[in-house]
Amino acid sequence: LGDVYKRQERNPGGPGARAEYYEVNTEHQTVIDGEVFALPEDDTDLSWSISDINLKELETVLFDIENLTVNSTSDNTINASVDFVSNYDGDDEDLSFFLAVVETSVSVQAILDDNPGISLPSYEGTDSILNVLRVMNPSPAGYTFSGRVREDTVFSYTMNWEVTNVYNVDKLRIIAFVQSNVNVSEEDPNSENYTGRVLSLIHI
Repeated sequence: LGDVYKRQERNPGGPGARAEYYEVNTEHQTVIDGEVFALPEDDTDLSWSISDINLKELETVLFDIENLTVNSTSDNTINASVDFVSNYDGDDEDLSFFLAVVETSVSVQAILDDNPGISLPSYEGTDSILNVLRVMNPSPAGYTFSGRVREDTVFSYTMNWEVTNVYNVDKLRIIAFVQSNVNVSEEDPNSENYTGRVLSLIHI
């Protein structure tokens, strides 16, 4: 996340809105499960480790994500559908469901060629930027739900996206996820103050 994506003409409002949601405005900042990790002082190393990812994987999955199906009806259209199945009972929930499109790899040189005059000092022309967010479906806000959730409740959603602003259609993938918009500190007073905790995620 950060300026490197927002400065690309091929990355319009959706990805920029996602960065703004987490208040990310600097290259190399990382968001894991809604928590923004601060930049290291020397700006060369990550401020998190693989153990942070491993700990997230041990947490209880609150939704099963099933039947994620992606069909391309033509060379420039992607259709997808997915079911989110609740594994818990909850009151006063504030949820957002997404089908995001990601380009798995984009060369820095292609970005520079496509955006004359911009500077990417943190990268070499031979580098590639991985997992570049292209669009949030149905919108940066997602499919929203507020209210009571009961175990085995199914939330079903679809997307129909005309492929635009990508470098290589063969490198596109779909990521389905659901997030809580409730501030984590409201659930755990000892926690940091942030929203956007991902409750479950799957990709294809």
